[in-house]
Amino acid sequence: MVKKSGSEALRSTPGLCFFDQALLPKMRQARTAKIAIISSMMASRTRAGGHTYAYCASKAAVLNIGRTLAAELRPDAISVSIFKPGWVPHNDGN
Repeated sequence: MVKKSGSEALRSTPGLCFFDQALLPKMRQARTAKIAIISSMMASRTRAGGHTYAYCASKAAVLNIGRTLAAELRPDAISVSIFKPGWVPHNDGN
């Protein structure tokens, strides 16, 4: 399972907000603009084991930021796609 500390997992959430705020003026000027956000299936898990509460909370925040951006940017014709992949094997020992 995910082995990130609470503070490490939560650091990515504000970055998404600042990144989008920095780019939105240019994106609004573009004819076609798209935002792709990667959350996780863990954003929707209510009983995740292994002390993953911080990771789940950060991914739920990312998911909801994406949903809010999609609603707010729809009038500007900016497409927001949110992807929630499941577990993916990687080289951190899991």
